[in-house]
Amino acid sequence: AYIVLIIIVLLGCFKTKNIVVNIIQCFVVWTLFAFSQDEYDYTVYEREYDAVQRGFGSDYEIGYVWLNDICAALGLTYVEFRAVVGLIFCVALAIIVRKLTRHPNVVWSSFIIFSAMSDACLLRNSLAMVVGMVAILFIMRARTILDYLYAIGLVVGAALFHSAYWVLMLFIPLWYLVSKKSVVWVLAGVACIYIVCISNEELFRVYGSLLIREETIEKYMTGDYANIVGVLYDVCKYLLIISPALYYSRRLPKGDAVGMISQQESARALFDKNIVRLNIVFSIILVPQFFAVNFSRLFRMLVVFNYIFMANQIGNTRKWINPKFYSLIYACVLLLLMLFWESPTALNEVFFMHFNTNSFLNLF
Repeated sequence: AYIVLIIIVLLGCFKTKNIVVNIIQCFVVWTLFAFSQDEYDYTVYEREYDAVQRGFGSDYEIGYVWLNDICAALGLTYVEFRAVVGLIFCVALAIIVRKLTRHPNVVWSSFIIFSAMSDACLLRNSLAMVVGMVAILFIMRARTILDYLYAIGLVVGAALFHSAYWVLMLFIPLWYLVSKKSVVWVLAGVACIYIVCISNEELFRVYGSLLIREETIEKYMTGDYANIVGVLYDVCKYLLIISPALYYSRRLPKGDAVGMISQQESARALFDKNIVRLNIVFSIILVPQFFAVNFSRLFRMLVVFNYIFMANQIGNTRKWINPKFYSLIYACVLLLLMLFWESPTALNEVFFMHFNTNSFLNLF
């Protein structure tokens, strides 16, 4: 199974546009949703789905509960329900990726390494992520009030599947402010002061006074990371995450050259032009990461955006590091940090459980 996955990942790098390879990659990610069983989120979601089938209420976000209700009413089993969620996610992500790059297979190869192998069991977060990505794309191209209203509606839609995505509401005002360089430095200064303050263990406990459920606080308090070592680690991780945007960033064609390219190419060019700005805004709005590990999952969305950006640099850059290999190395480093630094027990088990419980991978 390891060999098969490595072959699929490498095929994506050498056959960057091949539709057959892309279908295989999407199928592999879909099987992670449908057939893998970890002892953490899988069993929790299974109990929740069984309770909904029996007519009991739920404490989960209303959008996810509605999806449970619909699938339960159709008589689907829990595994079939997971297959439906995985199909929705894979189709939505495939559409987004193909809209933004001509080399989608590189994106999927990197995504399989990180974070598909660890996040496929997170049904709510996966659904919220694709909705949140569309919301951000609307914000990036917004020209009218209606565009912003669409974006707000999509953020609300994402938050209906995972409450951490409410923080994306801050993306709209910050997207406007960060376009002014003087404000960027002010916000960066505020963020630095904020980081220094929360590195103090006592000040860190202010999180408990926020309007967050006590169970959430107990689950996601970062404990040993609520100190200057944890803060420095997170700052270094942020720099690693935004490094592709800084390394490959380039400008759009000027003048008539922009008007001559197709609408889809224009969407890609607009995305590439704003990738650094996108990373900066994310780095500011996700300061709550220092309070709750839960918010760190939103960075997985930024990572996918950076995969797409690196794929767009294939054949368009004179940088000495090939974008395809940069993308794979980037994904591997993020995976290793997660497995051996951030949580070397539970996440490690979740990552490797696919090779024990996934009926598709067990074929090999």
